[in-house]
Amino acid sequence: MKKILILFLFVSPLLNGQTLTHEKLYRNLKTYSSLNSISFYSPENHNKREFYFIDLITKNGITEPPEYEVYKKKLLMNNLTTDSIAFKKIIELLDSKGFLEKLYIRVDCSYVNVDSTSDRVSDQNLKLAIELFCSEKKGFNQIFIPIKENTVAIEILQNVSNIFDKNEQKLFKEMIIRMK
Repeated sequence: MKKILILFLFVSPLLNGQTLTHEKLYRNLKTYSSLNSISFYSPENHNKREFYFIDLITKNGITEPPEYEVYKKKLLMNNLTTDSIAFKKIIELLDSKGFLEKLYIRVDCSYVNVDSTSDRVSDQNLKLAIELFCSEKKGFNQIFIPIKENTVAIEILQNVSNIFDKNEQKLFKEMIIRMK
């Protein structure tokens, strides 16, 4: 089901005759209200079967049940329901740190810069991928910010966790511990 959704999200703007540009995506992100979810994904943790995915979803969004490894009694994936205020703070944080200067889309297991197709990052060279899922009039955009350095990934997760209360911070801290 997720593959169909991902295919739809990638093809939808193309079918509507839209051209993806950094300026358009950036402007869409800065409206904050267009954001449906923000996800934090660690491919390295996923491969180790450690806690690897946090999905922040708006209150009206559809959530999935947490993924839990029964035998090792470990949480692997979880959703947090949040509001547009938290989304705004996260976007402002990412923008202030310069992470919105390059935006990527996902193509064939790699992340491709929307302004330069020669700028690619594969999952193998990645510590953290931040997914920004935005709606617009004619469809959806799935935008990514790939983070290659472990210290930068940990710093981002720590800064984002400070936006939330102590219970939600525990999830981010769990992911950070597994990344060290």
